[in-house]
Amino acid sequence: SIEKWMILIKKEINKNKSYPTISKKLHEQGNVIVSFRVLKSGKFINIRLISSSNKERLDKAALNALYDTKEFEVFDKAINKEFLDFNLPLEFKLN
Repeated sequence: SIEKWMILIKKEINKNKSYPTISKKLHEQGNVIVSFRVLKSGKFINIRLISSSNKERLDKAALNALYDTKEFEVFDKAINKEFLDFNLPLEFKLN
């Protein structure tokens, strides 16, 4: 299902998300929302920021998580679409 696939893709992107060291030192936290399209082949295109954390480093780190992931598994037969568009919130929070 698309929902199951979305959970997996989010996990994969979060694995590639790295908290900038300077941001940690400065206690910068925030939420970023990125938008992207996943083609049937699993490739990511149209990666862009749609909601900023107001911290440039965190915004860049969120976009880099997508650029580093850059593709995912090919759609299974249950997902009968050419592409899927996502808005994905990414959180940068210090414990």
